[in-house]
Amino acid sequence: MNDKEQPAINQSASTMKDRRTLKIQGKRTRLLLALFALVIVVVAAWLLARNPNSTDYKYDKLDTYKLPGFLKGAGMEFKKPVEVQPVAPTTDGLQAMTLVHDKVLPNTHTVTLSYVAAASSFNTMYLTRTQSDYNNANSGLTDPSNKLATYYRGEITHFINQNINRRWKITLGQGRGINTANLQHAWEIDFTGVDSNPKASYVPTKLKGQVIFSIGKGAWYYFMESGVNGNFDKNKDVWQQVTDSLKIDQ
Repeated sequence: MNDKEQPAINQSASTMKDRRTLKIQGKRTRLLLALFALVIVVVAAWLLARNPNSTDYKYDKLDTYKLPGFLKGAGMEFKKPVEVQPVAPTTDGLQAMTLVHDKVLPNTHTVTLSYVAAASSFNTMYLTRTQSDYNNANSGLTDPSNKLATYYRGEITHFINQNINRRWKITLGQGRGINTANLQHAWEIDFTGVDSNPKASYVPTKLKGQVIFSIGKGAWYYFMESGVNGNFDKNKDVWQQVTDSLKIDQ
């Protein structure tokens, strides 16, 4: 082997060594990332175990719930988190159901993480609808200064209060018209609630949600979805699926 060939051989050996070094470093980096992810999971589980009174919750599975109406073709159907279960019908002139997701804390206290409610209100006057009915609902729900706002917003507030713990003090937001694949004449109203009589640290102190009011073929329909202590926003994608699934006149 002459002297001219020696540098090429040295250079090739050096390149191979560099590649082996990069490969080893890559494996170490992937291993460190995997260990870091594992640490995050373990720490999160530890924190949850250390704070069993936490009201944080993430929904990921839905099932279907059907609420029959007073008359055939006046029911409701929607998807909901599987943890949210029916607890009591409401008989205040409505065909209605309250559904909740409760959590029992280590101190045996039970807190409600989410409220869902559905109701259809039947009246013979609803069987004949005109454009003015839709216009009146739109004015009363989207314009708080309109003379019809007291009636329509009062109906929404009453519906909310019928389906949540009485300690919540409710404030309605601005209503807006919505259209989904299943709803045409419908409005969405945000609301918030604060605990009017807080008693202990384990009791949730904030509530947030929305009500959907819709005029159907033979009934007025009310639907509520809500969560405590930030759970509504944390599950916004899930609640949107619930909203999109809502069907009336079933």
